[in-house]
Amino acid sequence: MISVNLSNRIHYLDGLRGIFSLAVAASHILGSVYGYGNERPLVGAYLAVDYFFILSGYVLYRIATYGGDRITVLFVKRLLRLWPLHALMTIVSFLIISANQFENLYVPHGIQLSVSEFLRNITFVIGTGLSHAKLLNEPSWSISVEFWLSACLLYFLFRLPSFAIIFVSVLCYIIVFSFGRGTMTAHDTFFYLSTGMYRGVAGMAVGGLMYRHSQWFQKLTASIAARWCDLALSVFFFIILIGIYMGAGSLWDAALILAFTPFLVVRFVDRAEWIKGFLSSPILIWLGQISVSVYLVHTPLIIFLFPRGIVHGYSLPFIGIITLITTLVLSTISYRFFELPVQRIASIIVRRFQHVVGSRMVKL
Repeated sequence: MISVNLSNRIHYLDGLRGIFSLAVAASHILGSVYGYGNERPLVGAYLAVDYFFILSGYVLYRIATYGGDRITVLFVKRLLRLWPLHALMTIVSFLIISANQFENLYVPHGIQLSVSEFLRNITFVIGTGLSHAKLLNEPSWSISVEFWLSACLLYFLFRLPSFAIIFVSVLCYIIVFSFGRGTMTAHDTFFYLSTGMYRGVAGMAVGGLMYRHSQWFQKLTASIAARWCDLALSVFFFIILIGIYMGAGSLWDAALILAFTPFLVVRFVDRAEWIKGFLSSPILIWLGQISVSVYLVHTPLIIFLFPRGIVHGYSLPFIGIITLITTLVLSTISYRFFELPVQRIASIIVRRFQHVVGSRMVKL
């Protein structure tokens, strides 16, 4: 879940990011209302995480094509972009769970609230398979995965020939699908790494390849009339939404992932006036801007609000609505008064760091 600072920002990708982030939050809230069975609405929101990984690979390859940083600078950039909000919400989650434990309210199963558990959560070790500490903030596993992949692995992966990247992506998806739950799995391990890590590698590789060969895809779709572009993308968008709503948890997840790739062919989307206009609408752009906060804020709010709402006799659907509204309000505040100021401070730190280590740009 990253944003690109290039002047020619692709706004409809922000809209997609906003939809996916809201889907994850709504899925968890609905799970708290109706239970976490496979019949609940938005059970397939786990696919949104795969779409996030693909978007990250696409955007990172795009940035690197314009002129990327040496790996030390990239590491610092990704750390300053992803860690501050993650750290803040890890601390908030720890405090909320501690308060719940003190008041004999709900505490997620298996959490020990130890110093070791806290440190492993806050230092991006969780979600990788290298630590089996219980997550204090469940969605943060994918932030850990994205950090290590975007700050380290992609620097080398994107320099491989396309056939090698395809091989890596296919191999990682084979590992994930071998567990029999589609891409629903995240915390199973294979050869020391989590299935979440393999999902991240595979998805980012797909995104990077889509940008690397963007001109070829644009030529391939150049002869399609605008009305057919709109129709095709509307169908793909409908398939994506149905997948997020119903889920699959099987090999069909591969088809749902493929249905997303046409949205990375920018000139194809540019000719689809209705779908591009919808995804670039102000409300979806706003959701895209606050998407990282929505992603990390909603679970601590669920743990805080639901037990207290139940104690006071409120209905579960009412608590769910309040939780969703509060998530959007607090995420907007977080974006405006935490994320943006932190990004400004981070840009100053990065410039000074570049001055120390050298600002040589490396292009793919």
